[in-house]
Amino acid sequence: TGGCENFFHCHTCGCCYSTQLKNSHPCVEGAIHHDCPICFEYLFESVNDVTVLLCGHTIHKSCLKEMREHFQYACPLCLKSVCDMSKVWEKFDLEIAATPIPEPYQNKMVSILCFSFLYDDVGYCRSSSC
Repeated sequence: TGGCENFFHCHTCGCCYSTQLKNSHPCVEGAIHHDCPICFEYLFESVNDVTVLLCGHTIHKSCLKEMREHFQYACPLCLKSVCDMSKVWEKFDLEIAATPIPEPYQNKMVSILCFSFLYDDVGYCRSSSC
């Protein structure tokens, strides 16, 4: 439905996408031929809208919306960010930079792994779930 001029079939993914994604969608073999990782409904036979995450995995739009409402921004399959989080990381960086260190801790140094009291900043990939 929707007119064949508006869609193309990706043989690797095994499904049809909007022509707007023709040269930019991430190919995942059999992308839509599995269960939604949230509600477990088989996506290929689903009548509900399906969306493609930045990582190429597929999920129901309504399930993605529910994830966002619960502040879950990582793909449930590969844990990569489901949206561009750069503005969020910038805001966290500014917040941390603006938070004064209490006097007793100003000259203290500790070794930690991937931990801040506000969020995990792993530097190289900027993902909250690496």
